Amino acid sequence: MSRSGKKPTKPLAQNPQKTMNSLETLRRVNAGLPRVNRLTDIYNGISIKHQIPLGGEDIDKYNGSPILRRAKGDEQFETMSGGEVAIEYPTPGEDVWCGDKGVTCRR
Repeated sequence: MSRSGKKPTKPLAQNPQKTMNSLETLRRVNAGLPRVNRLTDIYNGISIKHQIPLGGEDIDKYNGSPILRRAKGDEQFETMSGGEVAIEYPTPGEDVWCGDKGVTCRR
């Protein structure tokens, strides 16, 4: 159930044949785990050690309330690539966490 108490109309699940979860992505990193910040580095390490996808959100950084929904595909998602800020766009129908200013978490 969502925070609003409403049940989702469809189960929120990605096709595992098309989309890797965070653990699968971390397993593919050849140069060691990426450094993000202390908290993210800790839960990435726990994820690898215990072989479970794990993540977190900084609720204070949200504009508005966090909402789990399916992406339209035109929402911006700010991420890091090679130490540089990069903008990605989710696939239409992909499950994403959003605030009022866009996507905050994918996969």
